[in-house]
Amino acid sequence: MQTKIRFITFAIAAAALAAIQATAATIEAPLLTAQQREVDRVAVSLRDEPAVKAARNAMLKRWQALKPYTAPDGRAQLESAVDEAVFIGLRAAAADPADPKMIWTEAPGYEIDGLEVPSSRSGDRPDRIYRFAAVDSRYRYVIHGRRSEKPSLPEFSFEALQPPAVFGKPVVALSSANIDVAADGTFTVTADATPANGRRNHLQLPPGTTSLLIRDTLIDWSSQLPNELSIERLGGDRVPQRSHEQLVSDASKTIGALTEIAVQFFEWPWDRPANQLQPRLRPMEWGLKGSGLALNRFSIKPDEALVITLDTVGAKYVGFVVGDPWQRSVNYWKRSGSLNSLQAQRNDDGTITYVLSAQDPGVHNWVDTGGLQEGVVTVRWEGLPADVQIEKGFRGARVVKRSDVVALLPDAKRVVADQRREWLAARESGYGQRVIQ
Repeated sequence: MQTKIRFITFAIAAAALAAIQATAATIEAPLLTAQQREVDRVAVSLRDEPAVKAARNAMLKRWQALKPYTAPDGRAQLESAVDEAVFIGLRAAAADPADPKMIWTEAPGYEIDGLEVPSSRSGDRPDRIYRFAAVDSRYRYVIHGRRSEKPSLPEFSFEALQPPAVFGKPVVALSSANIDVAADGTFTVTADATPANGRRNHLQLPPGTTSLLIRDTLIDWSSQLPNELSIERLGGDRVPQRSHEQLVSDASKTIGALTEIAVQFFEWPWDRPANQLQPRLRPMEWGLKGSGLALNRFSIKPDEALVITLDTVGAKYVGFVVGDPWQRSVNYWKRSGSLNSLQAQRNDDGTITYVLSAQDPGVHNWVDTGGLQEGVVTVRWEGLPADVQIEKGFRGARVVKRSDVVALLPDAKRVVADQRREWLAARESGYGQRVIQ
């Protein structure tokens, strides 16, 4: 038997596909693992349940009352955005703390072994690998990890979340600075109800913790690979599997919880003037405490471009992403819907100037809006110095005619059509290697 992978959302080169089809069913890529496929199958099987459909329709109705829906692009994108958020909820409901699994989520869809797995891009980030695992503070867990020969950024983290899964508030975090990694790249993390009290490689699971969220960042798509991760429960009596009826009930409740917790994220950018950014340091409840975040909406006409200049303020990583009004990323695997600080061209003074527009303005730092006139820009500064002044991360923004961009940015690297096609092909190939291994 062979494991076959096909991406619904982008094509795979013939040579790469042939390599996959020649791989045995025991393939254990860092993301499309056997555990991932098992949870995906359960999640897909729940989609047509009447109770799940009712929860989905309730989400749709609730979100229609929110400010992003007032924008034409918000109305046009709502149905598909709801479906992607629902699948995140179905994956979360399929996860079991008594039989934990590491689950990749907030990602484009794919087909594997004949199973079409829907996209789940709500709140996703092109450079970020988000994984979660269902846990319960009554149990003890061990997480096994391995960093590849060309690993992701040194900074990665584990967070204990309150419900709902994936989008709940972090209460305790374990960063890579407190994780010992062996010379061969392997590491082990324990997780239970006991405090770390100075112990390294240990994450406390306070009462009420229902899931772990793991962040892993790839800044160089051409070489870096996600950490390999697996989780197991230690000891304890065997716990009976949930019935199908219980799974359906859990799925409906999870979708309901995601419906409400998303409201504050969706409304926030629409309470501020468009086309501006206000960087802030993140508190614990936002995750990645001490990193920088700016989130706001953009609004431009089809013949306009939004020019934004950022200061890296000493960050090891800056991520710039454009999304629709529901904060679902614009296509970034076949198009340039994002640019991080390695992919972007820097100005002579170290700042980075991004150009958002629906059509290619002819400069390297083009971020494709996918035809959107209104949406959301999200910027992250990570690996910051201790004395950072994060407010200096935003240098300014202005709306200009797209046809004027080249003249207004005389030092920007020019890109013609053939160069853009080559760059996008390399980008797509780099994204694909996350799962083709």
